[in-house]
Amino acid sequence: MAKGEELFAKDVLGFKSLKKMDKDELISTIEINLQELVDYYYDEFHKKEEREYRNRFTDLVMSKKYFLKPLAKIIKHADDGVPEGLSFMLFDTVSRAGKTTADKIREIKESDTPADDKARAITEAQALFDDVKQDVAEVIGMLTKKSVKKLKKIGFKEGYAMMLAPALFNSQYVSAKNVFRFIRVLTNTMYMTYIKSLAVDEDDRKVTTAGADLANPKVISAVMSIITKDMNLGDYAEFIKQLLLEKRDKAFDNIGDGLPVYNAITAWCLAVLEDKKIFNKSTRKNLIESFGEQRARDEKRGRDAKRRIVFSELDPDMYPNIVKAFNKVVKPDEDK
Repeated sequence: MAKGEELFAKDVLGFKSLKKMDKDELISTIEINLQELVDYYYDEFHKKEEREYRNRFTDLVMSKKYFLKPLAKIIKHADDGVPEGLSFMLFDTVSRAGKTTADKIREIKESDTPADDKARAITEAQALFDDVKQDVAEVIGMLTKKSVKKLKKIGFKEGYAMMLAPALFNSQYVSAKNVFRFIRVLTNTMYMTYIKSLAVDEDDRKVTTAGADLANPKVISAVMSIITKDMNLGDYAEFIKQLLLEKRDKAFDNIGDGLPVYNAITAWCLAVLEDKKIFNKSTRKNLIESFGEQRARDEKRGRDAKRRIVFSELDPDMYPNIVKAFNKVVKPDEDK
């Protein structure tokens, strides 16, 4: 039995059931099932057998009346807090809902609908999403106060800290098993936050107005430490590996002025991988070996592309530990 079948059954979080409840019962039902809903997002949502329930999940989470408003009241009055993974879940879900809305608008534009009706339908679709997006932003703002405070300590101005904070997923929910699903949300948000911060100075140069420069590997390190603080070594290694596996050509096409942040993330990843205090020889070698295995799987499926780095092209003087580990992977019989 798919988990979604149980969770979105009519007597649990199904709309038919929720619509019959008064306000107090609705709030109670959301509160009782909130942890399970968050766990579902991290543990079950992307499984093939859950495919038919993904729209139900999104429709519920993006529902102003039956989820967002009750959730806001739960957060305001929660004595023990709410699930730590909730803010990222909301942020990711509204981003995906935005893409769905964009697809819908594109279909309307390409349809044979009369011009007046087409314009009205586009306006309504965009207005509906913008309304929900605003509600989601308000709830996320309530949930990310601690992360915003940490980012402000790094040097970010509040507005930019609020842009970045929802993408800082919680290590309580993200592990070596699922971190690959969330990397793109994190990096894209970092690129977009930086791009939105750019201004032109008196010398006609682009400069960031965010307060902290995401194009600086030291700032990247400080931001990443918020995410990785409680990660075990295995999860941390997988986190670094998945960052290094980000497809380079796709990123180059999409991020434009965010390229300095892309490069700063790469520099930080290599510095971490090189550091003997973080990874020993075995862990470093296993990470590089696993990197190559995933590349091979992607190539077999016709989904491979250029990545952040090519291990064989790294400078051995700058990254001696990484190069030694790589050489042991590609030439395992040497140095025995």
